Amino acid sequence: MAAFVFVFVFVVLIHLCILLTHIISVVWLCANINDGCRSNAEERQTAVPLSSQRPRISMIKPLKGLTETLNSNLDSCFQALSKNDEILICVESSCDPALPVAKQVAHQYPHVNTRFFTTARTIGLNPKVNNIYEAFQSACHDTVWIHDANVCIDDARTPSCECTNSVMAQELHQNPNVGFVHQLPTMEGNNTFANTVEQVYFATQHMYVYVFANIIHANCVNGMSIMFRKSEFCRTVGDLTTFADDLAEDYFMSKAMYDAGFRHVLASIPSRQRPGDRPLITVIARHIRWARLRRGNNLVLSLLEPFSECVPLTLMTLISGFFAEYFSIGITLCMIFGISWFLLDMIAVTITKCGRTLSLLMVIGCWLLREILALPVFFIAMMSRGIIWHGRKFVSPSSFWVKKPLLERKGLRSTT
Repeated sequence: MAAFVFVFVFVVLIHLCILLTHIISVVWLCANINDGCRSNAEERQTAVPLSSQRPRISMIKPLKGLTETLNSNLDSCFQALSKNDEILICVESSCDPALPVAKQVAHQYPHVNTRFFTTARTIGLNPKVNNIYEAFQSACHDTVWIHDANVCIDDARTPSCECTNSVMAQELHQNPNVGFVHQLPTMEGNNTFANTVEQVYFATQHMYVYVFANIIHANCVNGMSIMFRKSEFCRTVGDLTTFADDLAEDYFMSKAMYDAGFRHVLASIPSRQRPGDRPLITVIARHIRWARLRRGNNLVLSLLEPFSECVPLTLMTLISGFFAEYFSIGITLCMIFGISWFLLDMIAVTITKCGRTLSLLMVIGCWLLREILALPVFFIAMMSRGIIWHGRKFVSPSSFWVKKPLLERKGLRSTT
């Protein structure tokens, strides 16, 4: 009996600790989200544009295939760049259907220096690294911004003092010890069910882990939008060939800089993913792929993931309370924890949606579905090491993540 009581108390303490990290993350979010933007109209008119102070930027935009939001995503990037910047658009081949769309958008902004790279150079197994390698090598400016295809810049039409690129560049260059400036990934739900499910995920579970890791200065960089100094990066870890066999190249790039003594800064403006309409199964497959990547990178942390989710913790609290003969207390605690968890999640969703109108019933329904799916996604991810990404098959590592010299480490292998 004493063992069951110990397990019950231990699970309750875990639940309390997780809720505490959520509270800390939400407080940080309230204090820092959009901190780089001005809200006063007079300040907008009198402020000195950051773009006049920041260094020139080489934006690398890897594209793969055609989506209904590609045009608007690219358009927002061109709007955010000045005549002093450049955008390097990368596709694997000239046959990629994204290329004509990119050329059409680029034609509308002749003041922005645009270069196209239409042949991916195979330097490793990672198709994204292969796609952007030539652009990275050819970048004219030291400030490099790798910006994924499905990410847009929400504030591109605002005054230059508010633009994301200016805020990120300022944060990068105001301290020489900063290695990467990255953005909190968020999702534009566009009122479709599958995208709203993922929007809730990025606004809640992903945000909690990402923000809290940033608060405790753990490496948490996500590669959807990262800015760094090319010269410092190459001098510290070499070029992109170092990471050509790592599917999670963003994690290993940032970790290499982190291990070298650089710190990473989470920008005050989040990134905004704007995907097209997708079925729910596509979103689920995406999360299974990510879970398998995390398993390959750090097996121990992956096995602990269910302890950070609402449904598994609730089940563990009820089961341990039943065997410890504290079932009524367990039910009461689960109700308190569940309501607290839900309210914190709704606050986080409200903050990160940036004023977009979303149906409350849809958000609640998507929240419930996301919480219910968390455990099945975890178990499915643990059952196999196969990863399918852009039609290619890979196998993630099966053993514990071990620190090895960068040039000796192989992060994945292909089955094609």
